[in-house]
Amino acid sequence: MAQSRVQELEREIYNLADAVATGALRGSPALAARLATAESELARLKESAPVTTPVARLIPRIADQYLRMVRELDKTAERDPQRARMALSKST
Repeated sequence: MAQSRVQELEREIYNLADAVATGALRGSPALAARLATAESELARLKESAPVTTPVARLIPRIADQYLRMVRELDKTAERDPQRARMALSKST
């Protein structure tokens, strides 16, 4: 929900700034106040937004590790056949 509000505020700020730049509503205190309010809310939302980190950065080379595990699956099954059978029975 916050992301949609951020997008809405960005559009509003753009439109208000465009109106000022083109001379429409020049010198309007209400327009200046509305622009300041929108910019302030946008800054607050962006500051409080949680930082998301891609999983790949959290767990480096996870795809490589997964592929290695899959490639070595037959070796793992040879070391512990009973565990391999149990794992396969759970997946079917």
